[in-house]
Amino acid sequence: MDYLHSILLVLRNIEACLKTLVNQSVQPQQVLTDLNSEHWMDRQAVQAYLQISERTFFRLKKEGILQARRIGGRDYFYKSQLLAAMQISINKGRI
Repeated sequence: MDYLHSILLVLRNIEACLKTLVNQSVQPQQVLTDLNSEHWMDRQAVQAYLQISERTFFRLKKEGILQARRIGGRDYFYKSQLLAAMQISINKGRI
């Protein structure tokens, strides 16, 4: 089931890129570059990147601030979503 979920995530990324192509007349090479530049991070990488403890990590995940994608029984996070979550926290005065 996790395998099917990971395939579905890839297909959704491809769909989003194709919609970008259709709606914004972007060059295909740029869309492929954007798709490949999306970095995935596991739990340890997120903790190191955000410089947070394991407890804080799980609290942020439980609160929905960090949204994981489950692939092969492990949670992965988009680096761009981490940056967006941090920017929201900065804007709200939490950081």
